[in-house]
Amino acid sequence: MVTNSRTAEMCKLTENSFRDVNIAFANELSLICADQGINVWELISLANRHPRVNILQPGSGRGRPLYRGRPMVYRRAKPGPGAPDPYRARSERQ
Repeated sequence: MVTNSRTAEMCKLTENSFRDVNIAFANELSLICADQGINVWELISLANRHPRVNILQPGSGRGRPLYRGRPMVYRRAKPGPGAPDPYRARSERQ
């Protein structure tokens, strides 16, 4: 598939964000399971037997050099009306 550079960059950001959300979901499951005395690995293995489910393993899963600088790309995007700007809020707190 051929596209322009802006769409390709947005696609990369979308893929990275999707992965981040899935890692966060697995980590939240891990916390909930720990609180409830459930083996998270067994839970994920069982849930992943469903053909439309692919829960990732809990863990950091981030921090590779590929992700350096990505937040600045997000910062350039203007939030919609009424949407909070987390980068501005963080800067104002520091």
